[in-house]
Amino acid sequence: YITIIDDTILNGPQNFVYAASGLIPANFALDDDADATISNTRVYSNTSPGTYTVTQNAPAGFALTSLVCTDPDNGTTVNLATRAATIDLDANESITCTFTNSPS
Repeated sequence: YITIIDDTILNGPQNFVYAASGLIPANFALDDDADATISNTRVYSNTSPGTYTVTQNAPAGFALTSLVCTDPDNGTTVNLATRAATIDLDANESITCTFTNSPS
């Protein structure tokens, strides 16, 4: 499994758009507020082992303050400047990446 979580400090109605290389859907939005229309989590299940990149588009008025991925073998890398996680998914592995944003 690959799980992407959007965590926005001062939860609000801002939608954050993501691009996922090699995953379907390749584009999705996450929203960290009380409105359940758009979730703050995207789960990719039944994903084959491989390397995938998930990038958050930079919304106006917000800074990506943290990008943390939990990977059992530490093969996943993150780049805060480019807002990207390069996920190294191995067989029977679950990886979770949390993108944390704050108003800038």
